[in-house]
Amino acid sequence: MTVHELKTSPEYFGPVADGVKTFEIRKDNRGYQVGDLLLFKEYENGAFTGNAVIKEVTYLTADYQQRDYVTLAIKEPDFDVLDSTFGYNKAACLNMGYEPIWVLEEAADEDLEESISAVDAADVL
Repeated sequence: MTVHELKTSPEYFGPVADGVKTFEIRKDNRGYQVGDLLLFKEYENGAFTGNAVIKEVTYLTADYQQRDYVTLAIKEPDFDVLDSTFGYNKAACLNMGYEPIWVLEEAADEDLEESISAVDAADVL
């Protein structure tokens, strides 16, 4: 599994983050595979805004696309996918601006919410 960081304009970032846009069309220059994670980073006026969201590739096809392009079906990744990828015990989804923003934190099930009382910029993907 690979994590691909992708620049995304606000007009597409919002719908992806909200779960309304469940596909992505990209140039097939990264070797995308089912199971890969896409880290969408909002990009506006020549700079990253700080908003980011992670999605998992569930299906891909090059059918009916321009040459060298692929359509990726995407969904919110399960906690175990984030755990195995980033090496944390738990992952939480917080409502801070666009949804979801994933915060990775080592915690037990019962204290997960209590352990994430303040979010540091280094914790937000």
